[in-house]
Amino acid sequence: MVVDKKHEIAPLATLRTTLDMIKKFSDKVTELCKLEKQTWQTVDELNEKCEAMMNQVDKTAEKQVI
Repeated sequence: MVVDKKHEIAPLATLRTTLDMIKKFSDKVTELCKLEKQTWQTVDELNEKCEAMMNQVDKTAEKQVI
């Protein structure tokens, strides 16, 4: 089996533009990942606060029943 290996030659300016675009995309992905991490931290904090408030409601309800 013969594999045809074609090589494409591009001007350096084109390669530089392509690399610059890849760098911008990489930076944007990194920024979005950081934002996602912050969002999940906020969600976790809100869940903890909600759970604490639900526990407080349960305790208050128990005290009022007694």
